[in-house]
Amino acid sequence: MNDILRQKLIPLIYQCEMPGRYTGGEINSIAKNQAKIELSIALAYPDTYEVGMPFTGFQILYHQINRKPNLAAERVFAPWTDMETLLRQHKLPLVSLETFTPLKDFDLLGFTLPYELTYTNILNMLDLANISLHRETRQENEPLIIAGGSCAYNPMPLVPFVDIFLIGDGENILVEILQTLANEKKRGASRLEKLKAVHWPHRGIFIPELNPKADRQTVKASKTIHLALENYPPKPVVPLIEITHDRFSLELMRGCTEGCRFCQAGMTYRPVRERAPEDLETQTKTVITNTGYEEMSLMSLSSSDYSGLSQYLENTLPWLKDNNVSVSFPSLRLDGMSEEIVKVAASQRKSGFTFAPEAGTQRLRNVINKNISEEDLWKSVKQALDFGWRTLKFYFMFGLPTETNDDLDGIIQLILQLRRIARTYGKVQINITMSTFIPKPVTPFQWEKQNLPHEILKKIEYLKQRLHFSNVKLKFRSPHHSLIESILARGDEAAGNLIFNAWKLGARFDAWHKQLNHTIWQDAIALSRVDTDRELAERNPDVPLPWEFIDAGLSKKYLLRERNKAYSAAQTHDCRDGCTACGVCDFENLTMRIYSQNNVEKSDLQPEIRAQEKFSSDNSGAFLLRIAFSKGDSLRFVTHHDLYRLLLRAINMLRLPIVWTQGFNRRAKISLGYPVPLGYTAEHEYMDLLFTAPVPGILPMMNRLLPDGLHLKNAQQIEPSAKSVMESTVMLSYQAHFSEKIPAALL
Repeated sequence: MNDILRQKLIPLIYQCEMPGRYTGGEINSIAKNQAKIELSIALAYPDTYEVGMPFTGFQILYHQINRKPNLAAERVFAPWTDMETLLRQHKLPLVSLETFTPLKDFDLLGFTLPYELTYTNILNMLDLANISLHRETRQENEPLIIAGGSCAYNPMPLVPFVDIFLIGDGENILVEILQTLANEKKRGASRLEKLKAVHWPHRGIFIPELNPKADRQTVKASKTIHLALENYPPKPVVPLIEITHDRFSLELMRGCTEGCRFCQAGMTYRPVRERAPEDLETQTKTVITNTGYEEMSLMSLSSSDYSGLSQYLENTLPWLKDNNVSVSFPSLRLDGMSEEIVKVAASQRKSGFTFAPEAGTQRLRNVINKNISEEDLWKSVKQALDFGWRTLKFYFMFGLPTETNDDLDGIIQLILQLRRIARTYGKVQINITMSTFIPKPVTPFQWEKQNLPHEILKKIEYLKQRLHFSNVKLKFRSPHHSLIESILARGDEAAGNLIFNAWKLGARFDAWHKQLNHTIWQDAIALSRVDTDRELAERNPDVPLPWEFIDAGLSKKYLLRERNKAYSAAQTHDCRDGCTACGVCDFENLTMRIYSQNNVEKSDLQPEIRAQEKFSSDNSGAFLLRIAFSKGDSLRFVTHHDLYRLLLRAINMLRLPIVWTQGFNRRAKISLGYPVPLGYTAEHEYMDLLFTAPVPGILPMMNRLLPDGLHLKNAQQIEPSAKSVMESTVMLSYQAHFSEKIPAALL
């Protein structure tokens, strides 16, 4: 731990809007002894802590690296604008969460590339870390910059800034890269020698310095053959503050067989690789026991396609119910919504049911190969309404290839029909989100034109005028966002100059609706001499695209064939129903892994699950404990609400017999006293915990699990009818410590 830097940064953190973004110290985080480490990497996410922490890939890499004794991975997230201002004012560097180590002191800085509109944040993080922005000017003592993720399939806009790109699945190669670099470091290799040691284009590694445009080698994307249980963290990091998706995400499978022609993820994550239900059950029980999460989601591009879903739910749901864990399905295909799935979802809190027909007419759905019918849509809508949902969410795109006004009218007619159906169920809220189609690399539509902003605005107005109803809420994504995203998504190396100029002019957090400054980007476009009409125009298939040297497995012949089928509104069947000759599979090692076809490997790994105490319960709710606790320096920025969550998760990990309120929005009977002001420590606070059975030894059990800084001091059983903590409080005592002597005149 860099205590000197930490002491300098804490007063700045206190001034920020959300201090908990920068303090670290989370449950299951890992801070290694740097003296025993051969190579270190800071895993960097170019957005805020609460946006980046739910990213499953981040947790997988963190786990894989840190289980190697000679390697260390720490984390860093993009500081919000208030923290950036303070760092620059006080001339302090951007540091890691685990040990407050300056980023420039790591051997590598590894960026996740989740979205094109985070690119200016990457430059900002490098600058705040005092690392040279352009790779060609970096010195021997500066970290190597490595980047990977979904946007790496077109690495060209970031080529001026990144030393190493990892294309494809990272978990089966990143550790090998780091071990190779550790060996090179031990022998005193130069920066160039290190790059040469990991120049493996046949395994997904693109190094611009060693693979120049004049003589560019093909880079074959890395693909994980089996999604092995040991690659997933049994103890993922549990944030101290609330994040955007504050739950455990279980990856059911990777890839999608549907073949939607606009979907980059559906193309690049091929082939489908399912996981064994037994492995999923093991991971679920292990992670829930080690984190105390009260909610989990089943994650994949289309969860209802997973062939082992029924077996997993049958074996796991009773255990989840016993542990008060709810399950959500973030991605369901309209024609795959079985009654079983809807029943499971209906038993949880009903925040809203999401549908993604994407287009308003069957013709246009055929064009994009969205293999659902209106019959599927209405069947699914009625199922959701029958099971009690009263908020329905719909996603559509406009600007799709071959779109006409008839297709916009189709959206209107769908929503009008939806209102007619919903009217028979009482008050139903209908939320519609409209997004602009953006042609993405490695899709059949990568050559298509994109609507210009004024064309999109015209379509927005057309829909607004015709869908003005009290129970219909329309949400449109800014066409200016889409313009920038498209330029960066299909850009070449020259787009790096645009990113640099936009950052210099002040662009930050462009993915945030209220943060993207249209004027800044217009000025940067002019300064960089970018022709937006040309960038958004249709591309000639005979002219190589900037990213065409990246081999994602799909042949150009297949992509063009799918594009031609789109123009005749011809559909392509699901991969599961027969090979579509896309080119990804070699049918030996790399092939579809479908559980129901008996070609999915089950792991023999049995992660250690902490033994949980058994408590006899008489369901009387008569055991009320009043517990005194302290909240130390490392938790001074944890809010009252987040403190409740931390306590609940420790209780869940131990399976203590806490009493719950009834209904869908259940809450554990944890009663805290008056909130401790943010930034304050607390020497002696109280809480009440209501149990259905005695809990002997609760203090040592919980103290072992709670993060540093939160300590339970003593416990006393009191009568359930006793006054609450707040009612019993007669005085609040505060102490203030000053860094300088206070003048007598002020006392």
